[in-house]
Order: sequence, then structure tokens, then C-alpha cells
Amino acid sequence: MTQDPTPRRTDADKIPTTTRRTPWLILAALVTALLCTLATPLMIRTALPARRAGPTQAWPSSAPMADRVGEAAGALSDAPHCKHGAEYVGDATLPDGTVAGPGETLLKAWRIRNSGTCPWTESTVLRFANGTRMSNVSELGVPSADPGAVVEITLTLTAPSEPGRYRGDWQLCADNDICFGPHLYAEIVVDAAVEPQARRDVMAAAVPDTTTDGAIAFTMPDSTAEPTYTPTSPDAGASAWLIDGGRRLGVREVDWDTHLNGFVVDEGSVFLSLYIVAETTGEADATFNGLEINLIDGEGAAHTTLILERKDPPFGLCVAQPGEPCEGWWSTLLPDREGVHDELVLSWEPRLFAPRLETPIRTDP
Repeated sequence: MTQDPTPRRTDADKIPTTTRRTPWLILAALVTALLCTLATPLMIRTALPARRAGPTQAWPSSAPMADRVGEAAGALSDAPHCKHGAEYVGDATLPDGTVAGPGETLLKAWRIRNSGTCPWTESTVLRFANGTRMSNVSELGVPSADPGAVVEITLTLTAPSEPGRYRGDWQLCADNDICFGPHLYAEIVVDAAVEPQARRDVMAAAVPDTTTDGAIAFTMPDSTAEPTYTPTSPDAGASAWLIDGGRRLGVREVDWDTHLNGFVVDEGSVFLSLYIVAETTGEADATFNGLEINLIDGEGAAHTTLILERKDPPFGLCVAQPGEPCEGWWSTLLPDREGVHDELVLSWEPRLFAPRLETPIRTDP
């Protein structure tokens, strides 16, 4: 027998097919991945729509950032851009250094010009700044005023009980909570030897006024004129005025009853009726509502008005016109016990969410 010189491969010597193909498969996967990577940006650029020519923003891109913010804020508001300003014209009442008795009720009035370009609206207030406040409120509304107009801002004060010189500074503030204009101050001297007066409404110096052409004129008080019931009177009769801008409200008379409009009071209670006088001190009408009024008794409890048990004529929703005040009885029910009837306080919320204005009520005849 002859032997074939070519050695035969056994099954163990064969190279598996998958082993021979592996390098080619890896190379093909790498090439495919590279092609996909290079082709993706081209596909995305082809799929995206072409941009349209022209600006895409509401303001030029070269505008300063502060201007862009201001324009964006202005777009959210219908109010035009304007500047707040105030200019002191003069004192209408209570000259600086006025001597008063301890606890005396005083009325301070300033004449102020709207020197800005923004109108003064219901959101414009006079806010306490520093010093001695001498008032039961920390801020109050001011009369509405267009740019250039001069208005009178009135504040009810109570002289401190201790002798000395006192000064309180106030400032106008806008609805954005930014205060502006000069400090308006009231300065008095409290002298224990001075008998407190019932009312202090006479100006001892010239009172500035505004003519039709905007100039300032001065008018001296007429000492021979008959006293009148003027808007500068700090007393409504049984209380001081509560003043909110061009509106004021106070108590003229107090009455106690056990029978009211056919209703008989329960034992241990008593009806209290306040004769309310509400006026407008400007040229515009003013609206008042009896639901805005509360009575604070001597124990600190608040009482609202009664609807059925009332004293005629009742004080309810009404509109005061220049020279024609709203008047009527505001009635409530109080416990008839010692301490409740002492130190009664009239409380008025002139606007929704506005600080309540308060003043003591004199119940003695």
C-alpha cells in the first residue's frame, strides 16, 4: 500500500466558519457606524424647514437689557410709562410749632402738587416715615390728582400726653410700593398749661391757593367771617373725622335704646345707635357703605350693623355729593354690663383690604 503524502485534517483541525467571519463582521459594523455618523447632520439639515427672513423678537437685539425688561413689563400693563412726583406747596392748617394741650385733637393739612407724569389714583397713599406718628393710622389714601394738579392732604392727629416738641414725617407712596416726593411733617409743641380746644381749624398764616393758570396765590383768613362747618373741622360732633383721601366719616350723636323699630332688646343687652355723617371734601361724588363700619367696645369686641333692628333714617349704602353729605343712624347690639360701654371706638374700612381707620367715640352728653 502506498500512503498519501498529504496529511488529512481531522474534524478537530477544522477552523470554525464563525471564527473566520468575525473580523469581517466587526469591520462592516464599524464602517456602517461611521457612515451613519457622517450622514446624520445632513439628514437633520435637510429635514428642518428654512428660516424665514426678518427679526423674530419684539425688540431690537441691540436694545439694552434694562430697556427690554421695561418694555416687557409695559406689555403686561395697559398703563403708559410715567414717573411719580410730588411738590410741597404749603401748609393749609397747623403751622409748624403750633402749641397744643395734651391729648388735643388736631388737623394737619398740606397742599401738594402732583409734579410727576403719573396720576394719583386710589392706590396712592400717604405713609408714615419716621418720628412721632401722633395718629391712629400708619397710612391713608390721598385725593385723586392728575399731573400738575394741587390737592389738600389732611391727617387727623392727637397731641401726646407728655409735654415737649414732637415731629412726625410722612411721605407719598405709589401702588408699586415706591415712595416719592419730599417728607411732609407735622411739628407741634405740647404744653401742659394749655387747655385742649374742641377744634383747631383756623390757619394762622396765609393759605396758598391755585389759580386757573397754575400760579400760586395766597389768601388770608377772614377773622370777621362767621364760623362755618368746613371740611377742615377735626370734629364731627361725637368723634373726630376719619379721613380717606377726599372722603371723611364721623359720629355726630350717640343714642341708647331698649326698643328699636318694633324690636325689644333681650335682658342683658342694649341697642346703641350712632348718627353717622359721611362727606366728600372734593368735587367728585363719594360712595359709603354701612357694612364698612364696625364698633369696638370697651372689651375689644367688634360689632357690625343690624339689618332689621334699626333707627330711622338708617345709614346704609349711599353717595355723598359736594355739599350734600350722607347721614343716618347706624345701629348695633351691645352687652349691657360694666366695661363694655367704656372707651368705644369707631372703626372704618374705607376700601377692601385697606388699613382700618379708628377714632374714639364720646358717649357723654
